[in-house]
Amino acid sequence: MGNEEARAALAAIPALAGYEGPLERLGGLTNLVFRAGDACLRIPGKGTEEYINRANEAVAAREAAMAGVSPELLHVDGETGV
Repeated sequence: MGNEEARAALAAIPALAGYEGPLERLGGLTNLVFRAGDACLRIPGKGTEEYINRANEAVAAREAAMAGVSPELLHVDGETGV
């Protein structure tokens, strides 16, 4: 798991589908997190769906962005967490 999975995830996100630049693996305890240019890509870790409700998390992330306390979301999938 790594860059190949990140490239596949990027290709499925319309706003980032054309990104071919470098990927930088960032920290993360339960997720794979990558920097892709000016964007950050988070791929949920295996099994995290057992204790994290991704749909609720997506709503909270959007609200935080609208409140100006979190970065703008380019894409969020409430089912997969990507």
